[in-house]
Amino acid sequence: MASADGLRWTLMQDAPLDMPGQFDTVNTAFWDALAGCYRCYTRCWFDPARGRMIHGMEFDGARAIRAIQHATSPDFIHWSMPSPLQFADGGQHGVHLYTNAILPCPG
Repeated sequence: MASADGLRWTLMQDAPLDMPGQFDTVNTAFWDALAGCYRCYTRCWFDPARGRMIHGMEFDGARAIRAIQHATSPDFIHWSMPSPLQFADGGQHGVHLYTNAILPCPG
């Protein structure tokens, strides 16, 4: 659904968004004026031992952790393939991230 004023809503498309991930917690999405695209942050499963995201519930023996993934879109309908967030220390290191509170930073 889309709304210019937060009061009147219209359906953007009949089908749900086609984005892999786990949508069981707080997800954030916003327009990034500097990059000229929408950004979406959602939860996913990540296998730190193999350095890969897990789509769906097919863990294949992995000791997965809850992580945050990121995707971009020009129109809020067509999204890039999500990728896990990267951290300055180089990895997830077994830290579970259940929710995110990501917002654009001014400047």
